[in-house]
Amino acid sequence: MCSAGKSTAFTILSAVAEAERDRTRERIAQVKADQRERSRFLGGTRPFGYQIAADGELVEDAGEQKAIARMCELRGHGLSLRAIAEALADDGIALSQVGREEGSGAQRRQRKERA
Repeated sequence: MCSAGKSTAFTILSAVAEAERDRTRERIAQVKADQRERSRFLGGTRPFGYQIAADGELVEDAGEQKAIARMCELRGHGLSLRAIAEALADDGIALSQVGREEGSGAQRRQRKERA
């Protein structure tokens, strides 16, 4: 095959690969949109205020939703984030645990340090 033929073949194969990447990107976007529409958990850290059901659906956590409502109320009164954190701590809500999942790296390090 001459160099012009190789160049043409490479160009065609590159275009096919690009089209396949585009199709993959579109399929992933469609699946994520569908999951988001059905309130499914998409991965990452569990959003505060929700629990993940066995089927992957996000379900509101009553206690955390109450904490969110309290945060909004305090913020509406003009309190700083630090003051809100202190008020929630006084209410018995430990914000140091917000966003942490069991088995996270930070928790493993803390358990090692205690041992």
